[in-house]
Amino acid sequence: APADGKWHYVAITWRSRDGQTKAYLDGKLRKSAKFQKGKKITNNGFLELGQEQDRPAGGHDRTQAFMSGAMSKLSVYNVVKSAKGIAKM
Repeated sequence: APADGKWHYVAITWRSRDGQTKAYLDGKLRKSAKFQKGKKITNNGFLELGQEQDRPAGGHDRTQAFMSGAMSKLSVYNVVKSAKGIAKM
C-alpha cells in the first residue's frame, strides 16, 4: 500500500488447485500470478504479516520488515472471494 498516511484496504486471494494468486488494493486488482500450485495449508502453520522470515516462526531481522504502520480488521477466509465481493468490502 502507498505510504501516504491514509488507510488502505489490501486483499490477497490464493487458490491451491491452480495456484492462482491475486492482490487487490482499495478494491482494485493490482497483480495476478501463480504461486504454490497444489500446496495445502496444514494445521499448526504460521501466518507472517509485515515481516520477511528466514525460517518458520523465526529468523526475523528488523531491517527486513516491509511494513510501517498499523493493521486493523484482519479477516482470513477458507474460500476465494470474488473481485466483486472484494470491491464491496
